[in-house]
Amino acid sequence: MHVRGACLAAARAPCSPSRGRRSGTGLIGAMLLPAQPRNDTSRMETFKRWEPVQGIEWPCAGVEISNVTDGLTMRLEFSKVVGGAHRDLLLRFPWGCVVAFPRRALTRRCRMPDPFILDIWRFVRGDTEPREFEQWLYARTNELENCLGAQKALDVLSADYGASAAVADVRKILRAFAEQASSSLRCRCVTLANVAVVEMGSAGDEVLGTIEERRSRGEPWWWLWCGECSRCGQWWLVGQEERQNDFFCLRRLDADEVNDLLQNNVWPSDFDSYESLLRLGHDAGVMFRFADPEQASSLQWTIVDLAKAKPGIRVAELASLLNLEPDTARMLAERAIRDNGVTIQLD
Repeated sequence: MHVRGACLAAARAPCSPSRGRRSGTGLIGAMLLPAQPRNDTSRMETFKRWEPVQGIEWPCAGVEISNVTDGLTMRLEFSKVVGGAHRDLLLRFPWGCVVAFPRRALTRRCRMPDPFILDIWRFVRGDTEPREFEQWLYARTNELENCLGAQKALDVLSADYGASAAVADVRKILRAFAEQASSSLRCRCVTLANVAVVEMGSAGDEVLGTIEERRSRGEPWWWLWCGECSRCGQWWLVGQEERQNDFFCLRRLDADEVNDLLQNNVWPSDFDSYESLLRLGHDAGVMFRFADPEQASSLQWTIVDLAKAKPGIRVAELASLLNLEPDTARMLAERAIRDNGVTIQLD
């Protein structure tokens, strides 16, 4: 098999980086200090040069290096990948490993917003508590006024962050600003909450259009996969709820979770049950009804699967999860009990 395009690689090394660079020839070197007590700095490794290896035709074409508290995170971009089996490319080094994936084409990474804009987005999308954000704002009044103007900055700073209506108004003001400041971004990842619900269709296409599937969980979790944004490199756990309401559930993954998933096949458990997807959709207000639920085979399959995953589930719970009238839910539950031998508690 020949794969020509690009290869992205991520590595975590159990050491502390003291220096990193990219040479003019495209090779990458890093000076690494092995993990050790703070008072022992006598051991120092020399530069590691990442030369072309088997399966990689050209040297490293680009690199991103992140200094984290417990090690070194690297992301490499290669111009071509040739040969090799139809599986993930694994490069091993004495101090760690690199997991690489073939790409259709080398993609230029988009520039991420500055930290101020990122913190604004965390609040706007609901990942920062209002009172915590209020304290953050008070320490940045001058920057806020420069960005928003005097009147809007005053509205944001004087809002009651204990009142939900006031918080909603502040989020509306800041979302407009954040969208404008992020207009050059080529993906929507920064705008998504750490756990997000995105409806299928045009909205889903805009978000999922840049997230490329890397792993599928497989049976019995047929709805579950993980992917990486081809623009910003953010990894997501993705659950597809396509039987009832047609939406995606996304959960942002950090570097440790991605490493554990790829190397040890340890998946975050957030979307392990189909019920969890239905509940997230319900809480987000994404709920639809079948015109003729008695004839909807996918609805019957979902009831059976929910009952198998949670024996003794109540009819009222099924009605809530599936947006059914109580009488309809009871009729479908009785059918599932009769035809599929599942256990459902009839209210």
